[in-house]
Order: sequence, then C-alpha cells, then structure tokens
Amino acid sequence: MMNLIILVGIFIAAHATHGGSIDRNTSDLAKDLEEFRKTLVERLEDLPDAFFELELTMHNSDDLEIEEDDPLFGDVTNFRKQLAGLAGELQEELFDIELSVNNLQVEEQEEDGTDDDDDDDDDDEEECTALWYLGMNLNPGDGHIMDYCTGWSSDRNFGEGPTYALSYDYKNQSVWEMPANYIAIVRHQHGTVDAVKVFRFSRPGISLYNRFDVTDTEFNYRAIVTSGGPIQESVAADAPYMEDDPIFSVGGDLAFNWIYRNNGHRIVMTGGYLSPEDTNDMNTHGLGNNIGCRPTSATDCMGSYNWRHEISVIQDCDWSTCSVYQVEGTDHSPDVTHYRSGPVYGNYAIYVSNGTTFPEPGFSLNQVVEQCD
Repeated sequence: MMNLIILVGIFIAAHATHGGSIDRNTSDLAKDLEEFRKTLVERLEDLPDAFFELELTMHNSDDLEIEEDDPLFGDVTNFRKQLAGLAGELQEELFDIELSVNNLQVEEQEEDGTDDDDDDDDDDEEECTALWYLGMNLNPGDGHIMDYCTGWSSDRNFGEGPTYALSYDYKNQSVWEMPANYIAIVRHQHGTVDAVKVFRFSRPGISLYNRFDVTDTEFNYRAIVTSGGPIQESVAADAPYMEDDPIFSVGGDLAFNWIYRNNGHRIVMTGGYLSPEDTNDMNTHGLGNNIGCRPTSATDCMGSYNWRHEISVIQDCDWSTCSVYQVEGTDHSPDVTHYRSGPVYGNYAIYVSNGTTFPEPGFSLNQVVEQCD
C-alpha cells in the first residue's frame, strides 16, 4: 500500500510539473496514468544496461586500480539487479492503480446512468473510447500446462510479470477480479493480433474470478455466458490453422466451465460439440481442459495426471471410438498414448473491458490496449 501511495504522489507531482492538473474525470485520469506508466517504465528499462556497461568497464579497464574481489564489483552488480526488477514492479503497481481508476469510472457511469457507447462526439478527431485489460495469456508450447485445474479459479497471479505476459502462460489477478461487461479472445503471434472475437456478457458487471467459481452452481456450472454471438469477429487474411481452431473455426457463444462426469473445459464455443452432462465421451474441445479430474471441486480438482491439456483443436473424437487427441503445441500430460502434439496456432490472450470493440489484426498488443475510433 505504501508503494502505491508513493507512486500516486510521484504521478501527481510529475503531472503538475508539466503544467497539468488532476482532472476529476476518471477517463482522463486513466489515460494520464497509462502514459505516465509507459514513460516511467521505458526510462527505467535503460538504467540496468547502463550499469552493466559500467561493470564491464570496471572489469576490463587497466586504469582502474580495483581488484577482482573488491566489494565495489558486488555493489554495482547488486544495484543493477535491483534496477532490473524495479521497472517490472513499478509497472505492476501502476497497472493496479489504472484498474482502480477504471473501476471508479464504471461506478461513475452506473451512478450517472451513462455508458461509453452512448457518448456522442461531433468532432472529427479520433476518440479513444475503451481500455482493454489483459487477464490471461495461454501459450500451448511454453512447457507449462494451464489445464482446467490450474489458475482459472485461484486467487493468485501466475507468470513472470509484464515482460513475459504475452509470451508465456500468465494471469493478472487484479484484472481477473475486475467487473467486466465485455470479453475479447485474441489469438496472436508474438504479440501481433491475427484473430479476435469480442462478446458481450449476458450478466454484466461480474469478474472472471467469479465466473470461473464452479461452487456457484446456479450461474457458473455449464454456463453459456454470452448471447447473440460475437459482436466483433476479425481474422487476418493470412492467419494460419483456422480450419480447426477451438475459438475461430466454430461459431456461437462462449460457454464457461463445461463439466460432464469427470471432465472439465474452461472455455468452449457453443457452435462446437458440447457433451451432455451424463455422458463420458470426452469429445468437447476448447481452452483449459482436463478429462480426468474432479471438475466441481474448487480446492482439489486434480485428478489423473495423464489427462491434462491446455488447448485442444476441434475434432470428432468420441472416446468410444477414438483414443488419441490432437492438441495444440506440447502442453499436455506426457502420456503419448492419449495425446498427439501439434503446431502452436498462436497464443490466446483474454482481455476484459467495458468497451465494445477491439483493435483489428495486425495490432501490437500490450497489457493495456486502447481502442480508438
């Protein structure tokens, strides 16, 4: 908490120094915070490199009378390592502040009875209308298995922080707990969008953390969480592997926590095959899968080690006639008799927002994405 207070103080001082004023409009404040975070982190990222150069100079220079075991070497090295971690820590702190401001903005809109979609602007200037926040990233080839039982319903962050957020399996718990009206499933290649679908939640204002809580059987058990299909669907002309992609090769709405017998799938499309509750055909495919677990247990859903897989592809593989599943990448249980590794179609990023449109294919992603019309 003290770090947050200090950072807010730095932001206010910096804003005032540049002739600005802290506007009570939370939308403007959120944009100012984002710009401040980017500028601060960019400047800090150069410092570790500068100190690394200093270390090399100290090590190689014949003019400096410093012995190899001199404590000064260790001091400089330790200081560089601390600086290297500082940029990431500051980004996480400021990111949490941005989320808090965004939540205040939502509360203001609810009190005023307004919505970003209803704002009329007569100017011809480009207007940035929505901020999208990265809640999770799935990489089916990074060596970690984000299956049904891993991460989705936990109350902790997962992953290495902002530097690797769009390269490896990652979850930001602050975003996971943020009330949201819209969700975007974004497939990307090294941070560049090649396909995106945006959906409107049927029950607005609920966080992903609450939506993946399977103990709420009234609303979250085998739940179709959107209606009317995607409100935006954009795919690059050269996007690969679209014929059996678990999100982009089938239509319909999003379903969460698709549970049947001892099988669980966190995100599936209703346009694909959805196994009936009383069957054990293991033939539903999507994101976050385990077909040998206790899917209704929030605290101990782990079952057979041999049935975990992060992302499967669309296929007709009823267990009664088919025993080998095609999956994306290599992030599945090591039992090769049940799984066949395939190409990585891309990373799958999950963003939430109170806006309605997401940038088109070709856009370079970040943890916070600003949509401008």
